[in-house]
Amino acid sequence: MKFNKLKYFKYLLILLVVILCFTLFIFFINSKKTISTYSSVDINKKHLIDLTGDGVNETIEIIQSDNSYDVKITTQKSTILLSSLLEDNFLCSNGEGNIFKLRFINISRDNKPEILIQGIKNNSTINYLFSYNNNFELTLQNSNNVCGVIDSNLNKTPQFISLNYNKNKENIRSNMIINNELINSTRDSLVVPGIDSIIPLIKYINLDVEVESHPDVFTDSISSKDLSNLWKLDKSNFSYKLIDGFFFDTEIDDNGDIKECNYTLYFNRKNLKDNTIEPFNVEVTLNKDYYNNTLRISKMNFFFNKK
Repeated sequence: MKFNKLKYFKYLLILLVVILCFTLFIFFINSKKTISTYSSVDINKKHLIDLTGDGVNETIEIIQSDNSYDVKITTQKSTILLSSLLEDNFLCSNGEGNIFKLRFINISRDNKPEILIQGIKNNSTINYLFSYNNNFELTLQNSNNVCGVIDSNLNKTPQFISLNYNKNKENIRSNMIINNELINSTRDSLVVPGIDSIIPLIKYINLDVEVESHPDVFTDSISSKDLSNLWKLDKSNFSYKLIDGFFFDTEIDDNGDIKECNYTLYFNRKNLKDNTIEPFNVEVTLNKDYYNNTLRISKMNFFFNKK
């Protein structure tokens, strides 16, 4: 009888260990999914994310004043403002039309996600990439207005891509983070997924006048409802200006080529009557057109006054 009790408790202990391991595994997977969604976080809320890889969440809070944005990170040992890592101690401007975005992205493919910030500084776009390597540090900074992540669905190191849409494709930059080191991976053959469809769309929205035909950048399968968004711009009363954008790949084909990606484009929408400015976002999905070997827009949603 004593042997049976011992055996029973042994099996019970094993079962508890298995349940605990399974729970931790599910938590780990869900945590990774949260990190890799590439969604811009709600800047009015605090966020709990493990940024240092020690298994304990840090608290991330966006600090807003009348003229600036900052990010406060609280760890078990200390508190840091990301502005303190800059020479001028100033992160981004706050004001009418200045849209501040923060994302947690994991281009290093480790357990320490990077912080990507897009905003306005000195009336120009600004991108920051912060990472943790024993301490928080500024890894990358530039003034390009479109950036994103590719190779996130391959057994490769993801690339962080940035470019200035106003300069077409002349200034494309690519970087990777390998063993906590920023590597310049820019090459002449680098192709930004879907950019040949995105640039005409941006130019169309930025135009000050209505035009009868839309740019030839859409798939045949796009819904008439999505296309009808183009006629809601009301350019007799509003003008539009691109601020910046973010993209990431979502699917690859059997050859390892990107067959689907998503873009979010952030505009200022100016009321021509009273000159007030409000945010205007465009979210699009692009799919591979194998006939033309291009990525074309298959879904398009407009969001007025969305921050």
